[in-house]
Amino acid sequence: IIIVFFTIWGVWQIKEAKKINKILADVNMALEKSNSELADSKEHIMASFKDRNLFIAKSSHELRTPLNAILGFVDLAMDSSEEGSVQKEYLQHAHESAKHLLTLTEDILQYSKVENIAYSYEPLNLCEIVEAAESMAYTDMEKSQLKLVKNVSPNITVWADAVRLRQIVINLITNASKYAGFGKTLELNATTKNGFAIITFSDDGNGVPEDFVPLLFTPFTRGVTVDCGIPGSGIGLSTSFKIAQTMGGTLTYEKSSKGGALFSLHIPVLSFDSVNTSNLNKENPSTDNSVAVSNI
Repeated sequence: IIIVFFTIWGVWQIKEAKKINKILADVNMALEKSNSELADSKEHIMASFKDRNLFIAKSSHELRTPLNAILGFVDLAMDSSEEGSVQKEYLQHAHESAKHLLTLTEDILQYSKVENIAYSYEPLNLCEIVEAAESMAYTDMEKSQLKLVKNVSPNITVWADAVRLRQIVINLITNASKYAGFGKTLELNATTKNGFAIITFSDDGNGVPEDFVPLLFTPFTRGVTVDCGIPGSGIGLSTSFKIAQTMGGTLTYEKSSKGGALFSLHIPVLSFDSVNTSNLNKENPSTDNSVAVSNI
């Protein structure tokens, strides 16, 4: 009886083992098929991404050429038109529309480069970056009579891409120039904490409408109407947000104590780890830190 029992039990175990092996074989085949499909999908996505960027770059180039020509001819026509005439008024509208289209085309082109241009990291004096950005944003500040009050220590050194970091600062200054209101004040302060330089941009304007705050860093969205007279296509803050993330930092918004807008930019300060990361990136340029962000 014992021999029969163990024989039956052994046969049953062999059958169960065969079933399990078959199940495992089916699972392995399914996994291999999934891996193959994922690889094909990845190649397809990468090819589509490349085609999309190529299409955007080519289209933008093709659009810029005739738009620049239109602007040139409209300028000539305006010069020969009588001041105050209906003809000159129509030409001014045409000029503004063409200029808006050209700006939008440039923005689309630049935004499409977000993940294509490599960063160039280096130690940067934050005070010098802010000074350079202020100089470049001077025209916008002058138009709105924005007063910039700075409190940035000359001893803060950050680890970032100079061009991209300067773009963020320029954008946040010009953003206050456009939206805070005429004759307002923008306070720019910088401190360091937990390995980050924290740069705050606080104005005494009306702030961002509450219902628009969730969309603030969404590309091509604006909290004002198209005919408000404020130039822009709603891409500056979204691009700045991506720049900050790519450099290992953050860009956030909240209402300031004065009721205006308060943007906080966190950027890593120079450290031994930063230098090591730089060396690794040079050896392996495919790392995430080599991803770049477009101009604003």
